[in-house]
Amino acid sequence: MSESGQEFEFFVYRLEQLGQHRGATGAAVLRELDESGITSLVYQLYGQYHAERIENAFDDVAELLRSRRESLAAGSG
Repeated sequence: MSESGQEFEFFVYRLEQLGQHRGATGAAVLRELDESGITSLVYQLYGQYHAERIENAFDDVAELLRSRRESLAAGSG
């Protein structure tokens, strides 16, 4: 498998884990990332998320979502 294929596979795996952690599906998490406009950012953080504890990745994504929602609510989206 190519490196980009492995990154994508890991991204999907992390989405499923995050969904399970939040009581949702990976598809629901992806939809939330898409609606917030941060899917590509989270995907680009592959290396960081691959190397750190899963809880850190969960916290980071939650913070990115919170920050983006605040930005959108303030009209600076």
